[in-house]
Amino acid sequence: MKLINEKGKLFGVINVVDLAIILVVVILVAGVVIKMGSSDNDAPKTTKEFLVTVLCQDVEGNVAQNIQINDRIVYGNLYVNGYVTSVEELPAMETVILQDGTVKEVEKPGLSDVLVKLKVLYEGSDDLIMLGKYQVNIGKGFAMKTNRVEIQGIVQDIVEQ
Repeated sequence: MKLINEKGKLFGVINVVDLAIILVVVILVAGVVIKMGSSDNDAPKTTKEFLVTVLCQDVEGNVAQNIQINDRIVYGNLYVNGYVTSVEELPAMETVILQDGTVKEVEKPGLSDVLVKLKVLYEGSDDLIMLGKYQVNIGKGFAMKTNRVEIQGIVQDIVEQ
């Protein structure tokens, strides 16, 4: 018995082109089943609470007075699971070297530093701390944005509650 007969059928049973089409369909279906079966959505999600400290330096005006306790944090144009728990306005300081060579800390006139503490709730199955699509890390810049205020800061500390 020939492998392919004169009519182009494999073992005289099925056409080679038909067999190729059937194999492609089976491979595609298997790929979809594997992709859907290996989803990470099955991993249990837990809600974690973090206290995030953000320092916003050299802020002008009355920004600190416009940040209120329980203000929600905004990412893009959406509220995310972050809330202001405390706001502290500090004098903005700079280091200067005097003519005699001594170093002194002096206040920057018209500027203040704003220390904001946030409660961040993150639901996920990983060890990341996310606010919307923004990953929060110590030392990283942070857009401190509420419905009334938007200033840049740096994450100083993260403590899991």
